[in-house]
Amino acid sequence: MKRAFLLGASVLANATAPLFAQCPSKGDCREVHETAGCVMPECCALVCEADFLCCEAAWDQVCVDFALELCDGISCPSNGACTTIHMNAGCEDFACCELITLLDGWCTYAAWDELCANEAQELCGVARCELAASALLDEGEPCYERLNDGCGIGLVSGRIAATCGLAMKGRVSGGGPRDLDWFALDSTERTRYRFSVEAEFPVELQYFLGDCEGPNETPWLIAEPLCAGERSVVFIAARERRR
Repeated sequence: MKRAFLLGASVLANATAPLFAQCPSKGDCREVHETAGCVMPECCALVCEADFLCCEAAWDQVCVDFALELCDGISCPSNGACTTIHMNAGCEDFACCELITLLDGWCTYAAWDELCANEAQELCGVARCELAASALLDEGEPCYERLNDGCGIGLVSGRIAATCGLAMKGRVSGGGPRDLDWFALDSTERTRYRFSVEAEFPVELQYFLGDCEGPNETPWLIAEPLCAGERSVVFIAARERRR
């Protein structure tokens, strides 16, 4: 089986244009300062749309109140280097921050933990690679829908039937930080499989045994590097209900 993925989510940093000349500007959006505008472009635009004086005069307490009300979940840019751990959400490089928070919601709402920092080291500043996947079968899962997440949503039926020579492509664009695609490898006999994957973003291959409700186990886990070309894994499945 060969499965190629095409990245369908665009980085907000490229899609969000400031509505006001003062967005972004110096000053924390959640603190009073003498200059107009604030450092977070999205938050700044939302506040100035609610009160244009915030972008024409000064960022007073009214502007701060609007920011606290309107900008929940907006964390870019924020204090702290993107490649180091810090307690607040977001980081100081806007483009990198937008990319990581788009992929990993924890980095947006909670804190910039080790995973966020590692993702920034691996993904930020990396040029997008292109895959030649036009001839492959589309997985048929629209963006923001979860039709083949298998046990990820507790549905054994939500799995792709694996057949010899199956070659598929798909896009990742969803409301969460990950996309799951489950392949059914049900067999009562020992079977050797070769799985090949190529992706424009980090991808993990897991071998899952057992029922969705348990007991189950994942005896191996392989993480593929970004834009590394096609990678293949050969393994033997020897139990019933394998994924």
